Amino acid sequence: MAYQHCQNIEKSGLEFYSVHWSLEEGDENCRMLVHREQVQAHFHFDTALRRGKDCPPYLPCGYTQFSAAYAHEATAISRFTTFEQDEDGNSHIIINGCVPTPAKVLVL
Repeated sequence: MAYQHCQNIEKSGLEFYSVHWSLEEGDENCRMLVHREQVQAHFHFDTALRRGKDCPPYLPCGYTQFSAAYAHEATAISRFTTFEQDEDGNSHIIINGCVPTPAKVLVL
């Protein structure tokens, strides 16, 4: 099955992906370069969030921006899982859609 890939996440050479996102509507895009193994860590983190009641003890560098870039433009119903902390410091996992896969998110 062919997927329409997110234009905010583009392959940049053999090892990297270029990620584009906006902090607020109307802002100029922010950009970062992410190594392919770091992108893999984002998929693993999403899986860990979906499995557990608590957030894993670490947040992969760039996960928030990467997931926002995908969610901003994705045409599929898959989304990366996010989490929020309440006033007491308790984390709440938010599952926003189906599991994203590399085939749906990335140009491989």
